[in-house]
Amino acid sequence: MKVITETVSSLDEQFLFLTESQAAVIYTLSTIGFLFLGFFLGVSLSWRAGLLGALFFGIGGYHLPKKVIRAISQKRLKEIERQIPDFLKMILGALRAGLSVSEAMKKAVQEIPPPLSQELGLVLKKIKMGESFEESFKYLDRRLNLEEISLVVSAIILSNEAGGSLTSVLERLERTIEERKRLKGKIDALTAQGKMQGWVVGCLPFLLGVVLFLIDPGLMTPFWTSLSGGIGLFAILLLEMSGFFLIKRIVQGEA
Repeated sequence: MKVITETVSSLDEQFLFLTESQAAVIYTLSTIGFLFLGFFLGVSLSWRAGLLGALFFGIGGYHLPKKVIRAISQKRLKEIERQIPDFLKMILGALRAGLSVSEAMKKAVQEIPPPLSQELGLVLKKIKMGESFEESFKYLDRRLNLEEISLVVSAIILSNEAGGSLTSVLERLERTIEERKRLKGKIDALTAQGKMQGWVVGCLPFLLGVVLFLIDPGLMTPFWTSLSGGIGLFAILLLEMSGFFLIKRIVQGEA
């Protein structure tokens, strides 16, 4: 299946290795497990609620591994982003000591912890296999797709081609990245309220529904015992999800 192949490939890129059969088992167990969970939660109310619960939970269980992998990938990229200033300091120290860029990279691979050292190791491996200096660093840029890495790669490539002082360029770049990091921290603090609003919008109606059901089950049972109630419940879920993801996109600046 395409999704299994994509999952294995995505994990390989993060130095997490699974076979396709292992990935297929994970998807199967996740889907079946959540399907039964949704059924048993819903069937206590009615058979229709059990079937709806199985459907929605089963779909969620199928997509859960992809969500987990995406979260792992984002966490890894954030860790790499956090390591970049230390990497620049180490490269600058090595260059001032008279080492070449390749020697400075080897030193960084040895001393910087994963995940950044893993990515730098790939660059050195490509250079050792005969790929050009420029293409090896461009591969790193394409692979990570981080603005800070793009700046570092551009500085190294331009300095290598033009023959300028890489040390002075990296010093300015280090200050720039530190300033960007400071501004990003401020932006994250300002958008934290919007993120919280998104979670409130997404969770409050469900919590309210649970409270109403506990107070008077008769108020809520029409949602899963009648056709019109089922349609209304589906519309509510659809609108809730739309509102949640819209707020999320606005906060992230993607709208």
